[in-house]
Amino acid sequence: MKKTIMVFLLSLLVSVPSISQNNNVVKDSIEMKYDTSLQKIAKMYQDIKYLYSVFDRLYPVAVAENHQLYIFDSDENSNYIFVKKIPEPFPIPKGIRAAMPIEGYDFKCVCVVSGDAFDDLESRIIIFHEFVHCAQFGTVEMKLKEKLDVYNKAMKEKDYMWELNFLFPYTSFAFEDVYSRFIEALENKDSISIKDLRAILKLTFAKIEYEYMTWQEWKEGYARYIENKLRMHFNVKINDYGQGKPFNRIVFYAGGSKYIDYLVSKNPSLEYDMEALYNKIIE
Repeated sequence: MKKTIMVFLLSLLVSVPSISQNNNVVKDSIEMKYDTSLQKIAKMYQDIKYLYSVFDRLYPVAVAENHQLYIFDSDENSNYIFVKKIPEPFPIPKGIRAAMPIEGYDFKCVCVVSGDAFDDLESRIIIFHEFVHCAQFGTVEMKLKEKLDVYNKAMKEKDYMWELNFLFPYTSFAFEDVYSRFIEALENKDSISIKDLRAILKLTFAKIEYEYMTWQEWKEGYARYIENKLRMHFNVKINDYGQGKPFNRIVFYAGGSKYIDYLVSKNPSLEYDMEALYNKIIE
């Protein structure tokens, strides 16, 4: 009888897959599901990396699925390979497109997306918008924002979501009127009005409000600026979303992009020098 039981237990050990085997099955299924889509991103990167120095590398992508993050990173040939699976750090909604440092991946900045991020060319361009944020984070972002009162105040108050939650007076008449005229002046390339309206914005609002505005114009405006460069490259409609009233934070994507386009037209080197670009925006 004992011999029979031992044989039965041994058969279970042989027939039941190990944990590593199960992980390989998961790995293989996820790789198969997203491999084609991710290689499209890799191919786009090869097409544009020489045009925009901000894309100094192919950044990691994490696909949120089944309450997990499936992280892919590039190999030495700039092809995506599956790296690891970790629990999602917070509930991640479908449709997410965000760049953030991931603790479970050595705090590397990763483009976090849901599986629908690869559906069409326009969606894939948005991934490169997030790659710009990865580049900002990996170079001058911390150096720049540590000089800002708005950032230091938020850190003192442990407000780690300040970039999203700052109470800016978007819908005040003072801001809506001046900033809408500022965008119009940018579209008309009216240098005198641009300079005057910029001075009004700086004088009208508190220092931390002006800092917040310029930070969003640099961070999101630059990502939108590069995004629109890619849209033109791939013959996709330009993204002007955010200009409509009532204003909210997205107005700085639109206004910042247009202001950066104007500044670069005056000094082309600003397109590739993110620190100098921010210093020009905030002056």
